[in-house]
Amino acid sequence: MTLFVVTLGLLCTAMRVVPALVMRNSKISPMVYKTMAYLPVIIFTAMIFTDIFFWESHFNLNPLENIKLIPALVSLFVAYRFKDIIKTIIAGVGTIAILYIFL
Repeated sequence: MTLFVVTLGLLCTAMRVVPALVMRNSKISPMVYKTMAYLPVIIFTAMIFTDIFFWESHFNLNPLENIKLIPALVSLFVAYRFKDIIKTIIAGVGTIAILYIFL
């Protein structure tokens, strides 16, 4: 078991370090750097949207069936209004907790 955990740890580290070492000496255009700056946002958005809009393995926009839509809208409103990540997280988690308690 220990060997398995150590192997996975080394593999995970290698997957992050090796591309950085390979790309360290290469010339990358400024346009590619600008594009790569958006990758974390794009990946995070794709993960969040699939979790919000898919309920029980089906695309669902009905807030009466898919209760994750309501906290998403509340979080979106709080994020836009206050521009504070802590308030946004508290609003989203609080809303989904209230919905799970009462529904």
